[in-house]
Amino acid sequence: MKNTNDDLSNISKLLVNKDFMSKYKLLDKTARKHLRPLVFDKLDKPHKKISRLRKLLKPIDIVNIENVILSCDDNDVIPALFPKEPEISQKEYFLDSIPIDKHLNILNLVVKNNFNKLTALIKLFLELNNFILSKDYLEAERLIERVIDNYGYSHFIIRKIILISELNKIEDIELIFIDGFVQKFNSYGENQILSSLQQCYDVEMSFFSLKKSIMNISSFECYVNTILKIPFLYKDYDCKNNDLDTRLRYNLQSSLIDGLLFLIRNSDTYAYHNYHYLKLVLKLFEESRVDIEDLAAFYLENFTVDTEDIFSKHSSAWYEIKGVENYRILQDLFVDDPSSDYLDLTINTEKLSDNLNTIISKYNLSKLLDPSMRTNSPNSNLELLMNDGAITRSAIFNYTIALNNGEVIFDQNNLYWIMGNTRELARSIDYKLLRKIAKESDELESKIIYYLLIHKKSENELDNHNLRKFLSKVILDNFDGDLISFIEYQSKQSEVVANFTYETCTVDFIAKLTHIIKDTVSITDTRAKLHIWMWEKTSDKNYFERARTILIDHQINKIRNELHDNRIYVDAQRFNDWISDEIIREFTSVLSSIEKIGLTEYYDSPQLFYLVDKVYQEFCNNNIYGISSYLGRRIRHGTFKGTMYKNIVSFMEQKYKIDEQSHIVGWNEWKDKYESRIEDIIDTYLHVKSDVKPKKPRGLIDPETTAIEKKIIVQSCIKDLMKVFFEQGSNINLNNILIEYCWRLIEVDLKNVNQYLKSTQSEVLQFTKPPQVAYNQESLNIFFKDLQFKVRDSFSIVFEWFKRPQSVAPKAEIVLLVKAVIEEVKESHNLKFNDRKLLSEFVLFGGAYHVIYDALYVIIFNAAKHGDSSKSLEISINFDNNSRKLFISIASHIYSNQNEELIIQRLKVPSNADISNAQLYEGRSGIMKLHHLEQTDSNFSIEEMVCLDNKVRFTISYKVANNV
Repeated sequence: MKNTNDDLSNISKLLVNKDFMSKYKLLDKTARKHLRPLVFDKLDKPHKKISRLRKLLKPIDIVNIENVILSCDDNDVIPALFPKEPEISQKEYFLDSIPIDKHLNILNLVVKNNFNKLTALIKLFLELNNFILSKDYLEAERLIERVIDNYGYSHFIIRKIILISELNKIEDIELIFIDGFVQKFNSYGENQILSSLQQCYDVEMSFFSLKKSIMNISSFECYVNTILKIPFLYKDYDCKNNDLDTRLRYNLQSSLIDGLLFLIRNSDTYAYHNYHYLKLVLKLFEESRVDIEDLAAFYLENFTVDTEDIFSKHSSAWYEIKGVENYRILQDLFVDDPSSDYLDLTINTEKLSDNLNTIISKYNLSKLLDPSMRTNSPNSNLELLMNDGAITRSAIFNYTIALNNGEVIFDQNNLYWIMGNTRELARSIDYKLLRKIAKESDELESKIIYYLLIHKKSENELDNHNLRKFLSKVILDNFDGDLISFIEYQSKQSEVVANFTYETCTVDFIAKLTHIIKDTVSITDTRAKLHIWMWEKTSDKNYFERARTILIDHQINKIRNELHDNRIYVDAQRFNDWISDEIIREFTSVLSSIEKIGLTEYYDSPQLFYLVDKVYQEFCNNNIYGISSYLGRRIRHGTFKGTMYKNIVSFMEQKYKIDEQSHIVGWNEWKDKYESRIEDIIDTYLHVKSDVKPKKPRGLIDPETTAIEKKIIVQSCIKDLMKVFFEQGSNINLNNILIEYCWRLIEVDLKNVNQYLKSTQSEVLQFTKPPQVAYNQESLNIFFKDLQFKVRDSFSIVFEWFKRPQSVAPKAEIVLLVKAVIEEVKESHNLKFNDRKLLSEFVLFGGAYHVIYDALYVIIFNAAKHGDSSKSLEISINFDNNSRKLFISIASHIYSNQNEELIIQRLKVPSNADISNAQLYEGRSGIMKLHHLEQTDSNFSIEEMVCLDNKVRFTISYKVANNV
């Protein structure tokens, strides 16, 4: 092989590298032969050569060769044992797996060669922990610098860095190295490993939501995914994956110390005790670690609120401490979705029963479910921490149910208390076992609580029926059929349970409470009242706005004729409600955390990817208001076949007078073949793709966002969410962004649907040809030519169905808005108006119609109350393209005996009027409210407010961005 100039330069560098040469000379001829192409010739794919050597050679020979490679200044063949730079990139070494016993043998020899270095390093870890617990962060920082200078980086030391950075927010000491580290490697959140750690240790972040997004980031096993998951699972619980070597290898890629700590955490899987030097060095950790009681005391002293929650979030920075193992195993298994693939809950509960029993018995954790025992004085700091927290209590609740296979009963009062003193039960409960408890319970309110939890996870209609049945009975028997009174009662027992009920009682759920909700008006009114109740409880105005939207839309729908448009559709209002009820808080929490930490360019955030994916899944899969509902109700159940088959057959048979006596050659055969093809489309392809029952693996709408094109759209969505949230400081516009991007995602599949339909059209036209017969061929040719035209026409119609609607945002035609207000005012006052004269094609989008609706109500209500009801209102609507303003003018007649001057005085607002509080003390019709709208919305203006020629005239305007 001919050496290049680069190869010669590399050889020259190696020849003057004393460490390299001394180790190289110790190798025998065979080892040198294997090594030479790796270090001197710089192979294009050195990992293949290394992988082959690791399989063929003895452990001692492998270690000797790798020692020489590691001494090269520009080693890029195998990961460093003590990396000079943090291993936080997506770099892969692509080494093949070897038998785990052989790998442990190799690692044992590596530890032997570095035993003194590791001994010194582990002793420094004890010093570091003591500095942190004494809050001497400056000394801790100096020691970290020393560790990195002499022993390199590790994920272990990075966890300490990020922990100190978070803890220091209380002390606010200038930590130049630690702050510099974060600034250098993750200034704006571009690094996934560091960003996820920063969020994990953020005291305000939801650990469960973060964990869920990280653990579901990908099933693909690679270095970054493995390291990302370290803070979220103490050990590797995946009992189905037998590739033990891969996971150990990825931890060793981070550093030698990370690989050793991985062995400690997984001692039940990796029998390292059989290897002398591994056993010795790992025992050093036991001798050089602080006590968990001291750790618990630190958190009790420094965090007075959510102490256990913060302790739990930070616990991955203390994995080396004895006692953390059992604490985390209990949480890992029982404060998580029990169906998660990475848990293997049944197997691990049995496998780790000793760990679970040790912590439960030592700290008497069963008492956490009995509020009467909370006054008992805990015997230790950790017991006190768990007693006052909610995390361990949640784990014990779920563990108790699992241990007893659902054969356990909780007292109703205790159950209310448990709901208010636990976390994430709706997402971590085993609803199948909870169903057994609900059936055995004799207390109706307990049954309701159980079924509220079950409702969060179960899609079984019987579960929902039982919830409605018990809910209706309690409300009818004890609360005079008033749902709001019941939820108010619940909130006094447990705000958490009341919130569950509020979230469950969507419009669709309320509509099925037929024993207490007697008409369609009550459905809307009840949901609006629930929003108002929530607004009064939380002071969050978003709930008030949602109540208004429901009531306005209800008024509009009362006078709107339903449009029979078959274009693909999602009920924007219901989907918007789901976003607000189920997921917007998580978006707000994640975005707030990202902003607080300064990760303003963290566009690869697994949490945000997970949440956007969850929204899109709902958009596609919901069978009440989502794409699945559209496909089910308006396509598969008649419309599609009616357009594609029945209309064609009916048209042709009527035009050509085909009946039982009249026959056209080939017609019946064509009908059978065509109908079979259409039914195949309906049965097989016009579905949301699903690999679970009912399985639809060839459904053309794919709810997953894993395709490259969709991933790009999701990332754009995340960028827009972050931009808007950071600029506006609120979540008010996030819903609209999510809805918009769901439509962008579905457009990818809609193109595929139309491509499939176009290929089907070509296929159909191929067999839509006249058979060759000996007689009447010309008539047959005309018939089939007409049939081809009709087929093309039908397909053209259906192509339009699978295109994005022109508008998917919440909207209202201005004409409908005016008519809705008039109808509402007519419920209390006489009012005359000829709506046929009202013409406008203008449509308002988003929240603008709230403002205009309120303004119209004020004006029209006052006209009806004070004006001459025998004469008609005069309303005109105009749009000025130059100013982009919508103008609405409303004139009402006054009675002949009314004084114009007096009316003019009443229309004026006193200079000392408290306009800013008009909402608080004025009724809905107060004139001052118009001025308040003008004050609070810069787009809204009162252009005219006069009384002239026996008419009161109001002209208002609104500056808009769209005119459709």
